[in-house]
Amino acid sequence: MQKRIVTLMALCFVMAGCCTFTGSSCAVQTLKAEQLFAGVQCGGQGQTVLVHWIADESNYHDLQENFSAGTIGGKLSQNLPQVDFSTHGVLMVGMGEKPTAGYSLSLGAQEVEVDKGVALIHLSWQEPPVGAILAQVVTSPCVFLRLPKADFSKVRIMDQNSKVKAEVMISFTK
Repeated sequence: MQKRIVTLMALCFVMAGCCTFTGSSCAVQTLKAEQLFAGVQCGGQGQTVLVHWIADESNYHDLQENFSAGTIGGKLSQNLPQVDFSTHGVLMVGMGEKPTAGYSLSLGAQEVEVDKGVALIHLSWQEPPVGAILAQVVTSPCVFLRLPKADFSKVRIMDQNSKVKAEVMISFTK
């Protein structure tokens, strides 16, 4: 009996040490996300959810230009803020093209949990009620979020009802 207890305790110590040895975090980490921009005319292509991780300044500028190309005046309604890409990245989430008004995206919670290498992003994912009378105009809602670089390699986008809308693998390098 005593031998089993000693073996079980040793196993617990080994398991606890695995997190440190592999360099991964055993505990859930909490990060703070910041909404940089949200709009309904982002020039998104197609009807599917679009997620881009932007890890450097040139990709940030290129994505801003590409999304501005389809908007009236050829620009997003505001310039995106500067980002220090040595410490942060930018996550762009787009709903895709929508056939009416009434769709929008915004950051639902600033707190982002990172668990087992997956960052959980909660967005307010608004869609018009079924049967609503709406303006017939093509929209393409999107949101840009600044996130600190941390110990995650996957981002999971969830709506206000905790329904998974998208998942994407990310890299902190080009």
